[in-house]
Amino acid sequence: MVLATLAGCVVLLLAAGVVVARRSLLVVTVCGGSMAPTYHDGDRVLVSRRRRPAAGMVVVLRQGDVAAEAAALAAHRSGYLVKRLAALPGDAVPAAVRPALGTQSPDLVPEDAVVVLGDDADSIDSRAWGFLPLRLVVGVVVADLRTAGR
Repeated sequence: MVLATLAGCVVLLLAAGVVVARRSLLVVTVCGGSMAPTYHDGDRVLVSRRRRPAAGMVVVLRQGDVAAEAAALAAHRSGYLVKRLAALPGDAVPAAVRPALGTQSPDLVPEDAVVVLGDDADSIDSRAWGFLPLRLVVGVVVADLRTAGR
């Protein structure tokens, strides 16, 4: 009887652990070459939904209402974009992003907005879109799972 109760408790603890892990972690497949040389098309990354993002970190964004051309590029494989967080609300607007903002560009990133850049110079990112809503950031990449062939 004690063993059955103990086994039931272990099963419940394991189930609770799985639920917590699924809510706080996510595995995402990188689509496209915008993050080369850091990540390549098909690489897999582990994302923490609970870690607070900071400038310089690689983040995953929900495609949601991100610019139509980015959604069209990756929609066939993933609902996520992987980019490097260049600036948070209150940070200075990077010079590379200013042309996308027009002549009235602010000096600081507005409240509830972020600037993201791909590591590849030809990446479609805030250099084309300007600011993105902070709410689109799903989490921070915490581990590189790479594909088996690399």
